[in-house]
Amino acid sequence: MPIFDKSALNRAEADLLRRLLGPAKPRDTSLRQASLAYHRRQRRAQITRGLIVLALIGSVWGLAFILSKNDAPSRVEARGLPLAYLGQALGASPLQPL
Repeated sequence: MPIFDKSALNRAEADLLRRLLGPAKPRDTSLRQASLAYHRRQRRAQITRGLIVLALIGSVWGLAFILSKNDAPSRVEARGLPLAYLGQALGASPLQPL
């Protein structure tokens, strides 16, 4: 049975073991490769979903902005004010079309 007490090994024995066994490094097993590939796919899918959500939110906000700009004259008419009043408020003469 090996002895794991560091005081029992001298430097020469440790160097000999390192030369025989090679450097200590994690082995690349098939399970580890599968795990890394799975996490990469999950991360990529999460980023893709995030970008889709951002694009949808941006398109909804953009559409709301465009519709709010196009809806301004009808809001003035809905309040019972004529469109000429809107033109005067914007600095146009009442005879000029908007």
